[in-house]
Amino acid sequence: MIRRVAGGLAALGALAPSSCGVPPAARPSPRPGDPVVTLRLHDDVGDEQLLACSLVHHYGVFRDRHPIPFDGTGPPPRRFKVTVKIKRCVDGRFQDSGASDIRGLAGRYSSTLQPPGKGVYFARTRLRTAGGDVLSRKTYFEVK
Repeated sequence: MIRRVAGGLAALGALAPSSCGVPPAARPSPRPGDPVVTLRLHDDVGDEQLLACSLVHHYGVFRDRHPIPFDGTGPPPRRFKVTVKIKRCVDGRFQDSGASDIRGLAGRYSSTLQPPGKGVYFARTRLRTAGGDVLSRKTYFEVK
């Protein structure tokens, strides 16, 4: 179920946990020297605050049947590979909806996403390292 939210997040502060339901104490900060990855979606046509999959969040709005350009940063200065994964809100849960392996160079990567239709999604980048997986923040978006 997807609902437009008229009020701000402050009114729902007790109901909408921060950062996707993970308490702040459970989210360790990266240590100095650890790799960090980011993900930014481009060319949105708006921004909405929605309640979808039990999360109240700001969602970038994109047009259906249009590729969504994105870019991000990774570990400099070498070549690296990241996986950009998207999940779609279906029946109250985010479910896998696709993934792409992207090669980066000199700390940057870019490509486009092709969402599989209208809906509410999030995208996240994963970088595999010898020390474990490094994940970007989730980027929420809606395709209309």
